[in-house]
Amino acid sequence: MNYLELHQATIIGHSMGGQIATDFALNFPERVSKLVLIAPSLTGFTYSKEFGQYHDRILESAPNIDKMLELALHSPTYQVVIDSPHKNLTVQMLRHHFERMLKWPADFCMKWPQPPAIGRLEALNAETLFFIGKKDLADNFRVADCFRKVPNIGFIEIKDADHMLPLTHSEVLYEEFTAFMED
Repeated sequence: MNYLELHQATIIGHSMGGQIATDFALNFPERVSKLVLIAPSLTGFTYSKEFGQYHDRILESAPNIDKMLELALHSPTYQVVIDSPHKNLTVQMLRHHFERMLKWPADFCMKWPQPPAIGRLEALNAETLFFIGKKDLADNFRVADCFRKVPNIGFIEIKDADHMLPLTHSEVLYEEFTAFMED
């Protein structure tokens, strides 16, 4: 933003990108005019045992990327997109992600701003729009419940959508983004 000489912007993030957007908005509130979150993750949120086991099964099948893909794609995360015209793109994106992930150093660890966002959501002052697919994971609905602490937030649940809303429901998102930003 500094390089582009933007004082403020509407920040949009999906999944981990939504987590990054949330942390950015909490740490630099003066830089965020509005915030759009699409099924975001959340720093400090404790995911369920089942969610952890799902990820562990995928990691245990490494370095067999085809097996990793098979396990990943048979999750509720992808139950809608897998039967859509965007299936091949989803497979391509996941394959790319797994290939890159396998090149990370063994001691790789993500570091997030402290304190975690989960304990600071009531301080999020940007006008916020939150999207979630009605067929997304139960853990992502628990994350959505955490965001109910945000003072100026609107929630939109999209029918027949999983976690991959930007692929399967881009027109709906575009219409809602536009109306939100023009408000």
